[in-house]
Amino acid sequence: HYIAHARYVARLNRIFDRPDIKAAIKASFGDQYNRYLKDYIRRLAVPHIYRAYGDLDSLSRKLRRNVAAAYLAFNLITWGKQLPSLALYLGDCTAGDLIASALEYARNPKALMDKVWSKDPEMKYRLIDPAIEEVWAATEGSNRAMDRLWRAGLKALRFSDAVAVTIGWNAVYEANVGEYGEAEAIRRARSATLRTQPAAAPEDLAGMYTQNEALNWVLMFTSQLNQLYNIERYDIPHLVRHGEVAAPLRRMIGLVISAMLIRALTDRELPEDETVPEYLAWAVLFQGVNSLPLVGSAAIAARDGWRRENPVIQGPAETLAALMKMDWMRAFRRGLETSAVLSGLPVVAGKRVYRAVKEGEPGELVGIRGD
Repeated sequence: HYIAHARYVARLNRIFDRPDIKAAIKASFGDQYNRYLKDYIRRLAVPHIYRAYGDLDSLSRKLRRNVAAAYLAFNLITWGKQLPSLALYLGDCTAGDLIASALEYARNPKALMDKVWSKDPEMKYRLIDPAIEEVWAATEGSNRAMDRLWRAGLKALRFSDAVAVTIGWNAVYEANVGEYGEAEAIRRARSATLRTQPAAAPEDLAGMYTQNEALNWVLMFTSQLNQLYNIERYDIPHLVRHGEVAAPLRRMIGLVISAMLIRALTDRELPEDETVPEYLAWAVLFQGVNSLPLVGSAAIAARDGWRRENPVIQGPAETLAALMKMDWMRAFRRGLETSAVLSGLPVVAGKRVYRAVKEGEPGELVGIRGD
């Protein structure tokens, strides 16, 4: 990697270290963009920068992989939650473009995927979250039963992301190829994907994802939330400041549609007693708070009566507390669940299958409780 990129990294450093370039960027976008560009070049030079190699860090990284697999493998709700991000492409194309692309995919999914992957191979190999990327990389080529289970459980999750990206990428491409030509249409489609869809490549991540191993625990599964925050905090205000009207409006519509779909998937129900405007308002507020860096998802969990704790600490602590109270059954159950999570067994999916069989309610598989 270093041999292939050294010349380009050196050239980028020479360009963006020039005082006139730095001054022009600061005047147009603010000084934070100079810092972002330096971080981007640093991560491009060292693509594994968010991975630590100390003994304790290596153990932590292994446990994070296991926890990611335990929570996400075979999780039907998580698969479904990849699709609402398709609405975020509305900032770069029209609803008609998206519908036409979705119909093209429905007619021949493989042909459209092959088309997108041949024009932009990066879309074929993209990954959607650092935690998932680490599981996928660690299990590649392995014949261990657990590794094969993890890859099988995450394959559908990656496929549902590929469906959304394929449709969205193609919509942006077709919206631009006639006016701007092949190369520019590909660039715009790739740019739209990088700005709106979850990412795992170190050079595509926000700086806070590359700081240290402890912070990686706090930021697990927040890649897409960070994209939403960037759209809300930077993309839309930037377009408004430069006099754009249609583009920021389409982005806001995309955010609202995405928020509504995510809320429906999270609550597992559509509005009944609420009016649609009230439902949308709460959905947008929910998404806005959830996308706040570091504290947003914890605030949503607290609203729902949960505490977002590190399972490596919380699970053993609750088991020990139950033992101290001589609550043997709770200690056994909590210890068993903690062991399953930390070893990477698909705990979330397993619980839903158990409830579906016990209650005779297939809806339990996607979190819909029977009456």
